Amino acid sequence: MDAHPVGFLDKLASPLPFLPWLPVVLLLACVAVGVLLWGVNKYLTRGYDIGPELRRNNQAVAIFWGLVFGAVVLGMMSLAGRAAFGQTAEYDGQFRRWGVERFGTAVDWRQFKAQAMTESALRPHVCSAVGACGLMQIMPATARQLGIDPLRPRDAILGGISYDRQLWAQWNAERPPGHRLALMWASYNAGLGSVLNWQRAAAADGCNVNLYTCLLPRVWPEPRQYVERIARWCARMGGW
Repeated sequence: MDAHPVGFLDKLASPLPFLPWLPVVLLLACVAVGVLLWGVNKYLTRGYDIGPELRRNNQAVAIFWGLVFGAVVLGMMSLAGRAAFGQTAEYDGQFRRWGVERFGTAVDWRQFKAQAMTESALRPHVCSAVGACGLMQIMPATARQLGIDPLRPRDAILGGISYDRQLWAQWNAERPPGHRLALMWASYNAGLGSVLNWQRAAAADGCNVNLYTCLLPRVWPEPRQYVERIARWCARMGGW
């Protein structure tokens, strides 16, 4: 009997609530206060310079510079938040197109975007120390096999999703979809051969090898964390 429900990846995700619009709202509020102060100085005081008054009032000075500093920090948070939490939609069309073409409705296209966030943080020209490159961090040999240029975003997304499709086909035994996804992602990161070795070892112990969780005691830390990070991105982007 399967002790792990279909949604077990939700437990791996354990997402924190994120409000990408909040820094923007606060930044706009700070800008509005700055504009108000400027307007008061220019029009209501008839050009009277309120700078000396601010300097004589330490509390007012603290508030003024606090607003300025807060505006700068919140602006940076807004930009960082969009990148860090996968809010950029630059490549969504490609993820949607190739996800639907290769997987139909079996896998939500946002799960491939979550995978790319984990691989490269959506940086199209980044390469790892071992030579994996592009949005989906594809190794040179795999890129040649797929006939793609991993540094071109379109090729990288097409190649990564196509390779996912090959791995997905390897895990076609009857199992909950969440476990099949986890096995696909673990194979992408660690190699299909490694995951098959873990499966054989688990089978020797009498474990239900159709469940990814049964393999976990043998899964290396890197692929285990890789699957967990993708699950968290999926949860943040609503990709379940």
